[in-house]
Formats: sequence, structure tokens, C-alpha cells
Amino acid sequence: QYGTIYGTLSVAGSLGAAVGPWLTGLVYDQTGTYAPAFWLAIGLCGVSIISMWVAAPRKVRLVAGRVGR
Repeated sequence: QYGTIYGTLSVAGSLGAAVGPWLTGLVYDQTGTYAPAFWLAIGLCGVSIISMWVAAPRKVRLVAGRVGR
């Protein structure tokens, strides 16, 4: 399942890298400034942080041989 997860993340990252500059240019053409695109990027970084926090494991699984350390 590692390949599926890694592939999905790679595709998502590549799409973001492809769409980001295009969307930023579109925002600049519409508004004449990069400020809205900058704030959008900050907001999406916040969404990413919250998503990682929600998806984080809450319990650490004990592994044989590591309990006493």
C-alpha cells in the first residue's frame, strides 16, 4: 500500500506545482497584485497543517523488544 499512498501524494504535489503558478498569474491579471494569491497560499498551508494534525496517529503501537526502553 506504500506505493499507492506515495503515488497519490506525488500526483497531488505535482498538480499543486503545475496549477500554483497558473492560478497566481490569473489572480494577478484579475487584481493587479499578488496579495490575494499570497493569502490564498497561507490559507492552504493552514488547511494542510490542520489536515496533518487530524490524520496523525494518536496512539503509539508497542513493538516487541522495545517495551523496556
